[in-house]
Amino acid sequence: IWVSGTDGVAVGFSDSVLRRSGNNWTAAVVTPKVGTVLRAIWGSDAQNVWIVGGGQEGPNGEDFTGYPGKILFYNGTDATESYKLAEADGALRGVWGSGKSNVWAVGDNGVLLRYTGSGWSRIDSGTKFGLRGVWGSSANDVYVVGQGGTVLHYDGQVWKRQDTGTGVSLVGVFGVGKDVFAYGYSGSILHKLTP
Repeated sequence: IWVSGTDGVAVGFSDSVLRRSGNNWTAAVVTPKVGTVLRAIWGSDAQNVWIVGGGQEGPNGEDFTGYPGKILFYNGTDATESYKLAEADGALRGVWGSGKSNVWAVGDNGVLLRYTGSGWSRIDSGTKFGLRGVWGSSANDVYVVGQGGTVLHYDGQVWKRQDTGTGVSLVGVFGVGKDVFAYGYSGSILHKLTP
């Protein structure tokens, strides 16, 4: 879910995109709607929202492949496919940006994508581990987390792997001020105090 003031967007199974305006939620039009699980969302404002996903949820909650990872752009009314991965690349799992022209998306098999205002491009992440979450405090301070205890940091120039001392898979990352937290399986929480 992404919320700003009285505007909000929630995503989920079967290409579901719901828009909140005031106290009401309504379904947005998704093109093409093929049954993809939409997994993460980030926006700079209500007319500039990015949604990522891929795969399909099984009847018992298991994660199936079958629908390639994709990125939707939501303009406040409709959500339209903006980028699509090859099926072998898997799903996209996280998205975050510092502004309209600086957005990052991460996913299975080390997939790392960047939007700079004119389109999405693939960046070498240096890993084949699945990447699960992305967050930053600014365009020059971005963290990505994933399987095998993976933490990557971007300083505005290059991505570097961080030593975490764990092999436990991490699924999310966020920060408050100079404190950065990553969390994952088995109740794992990692904390980094940045200078």
